[in-house]
Amino acid sequence: MSISSTEKGDPGEGKERILIIDDTPANLQLLVRMLTAHGYIAHPASSVLS
Repeated sequence: MSISSTEKGDPGEGKERILIIDDTPANLQLLVRMLTAHGYIAHPASSVLS
């Protein structure tokens, strides 16, 4: 039985998307940098209305 990369917790081929919502711009920037470095596509928003 094989385990896919997403089941191991590793990002796949950079296609996973994550929505980040935080009202602190510094937190958004940090999270976007961290997640992008791990192959995710990060979509930052400062509120749910963005």
